[in-house]
Amino acid sequence: MSNSWQTYIDTSLLQSKAVAAAAIHGLDGTAWARSPSFNTTTEEMQKILSNMSKDNPQDFYVHGITANGTKYTFLRKTDNALYGRGRTNSGICVCKTHKCVIVAVYSEGMQPGSCNSVVEKLGDFLRDSNY
Repeated sequence: MSNSWQTYIDTSLLQSKAVAAAAIHGLDGTAWARSPSFNTTTEEMQKILSNMSKDNPQDFYVHGITANGTKYTFLRKTDNALYGRGRTNSGICVCKTHKCVIVAVYSEGMQPGSCNSVVEKLGDFLRDSNY
């Protein structure tokens, strides 16, 4: 995993205090960087990316969003992002760019909107940089 991608995890996401854990994966599902103990798998990312590419998010409604072995209830989908809720005031934001996908979770005591904003801002920056 490249050190520069890890910097995005550490400084752009985790230091914001709005994100509990995060990962960046390529569009093939391979991990580029992740926070410690956040072991998102290639298979989880491939499933998320496959379902994100569909106009109808039916699979997310039925099966939820799974990352790091945790299932989140699907809330909504936009052109480039997915949002889900966990069981204990936690949730997930997934943001797709041209070449990668950012997966971030928030935990109890964190604001969902703040997490979403931080992740979307990084996604916008990477898209503007052709990533």
